[in-house]
Amino acid sequence: NAIINPSVASHSSPIAAGSSVSESTTKTKTVKMKDSSGNTLWSVSITATFTYDGTSATCTSRTPSAKSYASSWTIKSVTSSKNGNSATATAVAAHTDANGSTQNITKSVTITCSATGVVS
Repeated sequence: NAIINPSVASHSSPIAAGSSVSESTTKTKTVKMKDSSGNTLWSVSITATFTYDGTSATCTSRTPSAKSYASSWTIKSVTSSKNGNSATATAVAAHTDANGSTQNITKSVTITCSATGVVS
């Protein structure tokens, strides 16, 4: 069984609500697919840049990526989308078992920024 383990890389200081200052932050969030022993099989990540001003936040750009760590897993595709203050990466990975049978697994990761710059 695979385990989803999301993490957000780096943290910035949030600004006060209602501030007239516009700030920008770039963060990466990754979901790792692991086996029952805790070994990472593959991962999907989204790196997004947000602007925020204490009242609202907007995703201005995003870059998806995916990586396989096990020879039996192959990344087939990676796509991304953004909507308001969030961005999502979706990856399709194919697992080939010992009998040569292949199964596709789709996983997504979403990153969101609050109006005060808190990324989750």
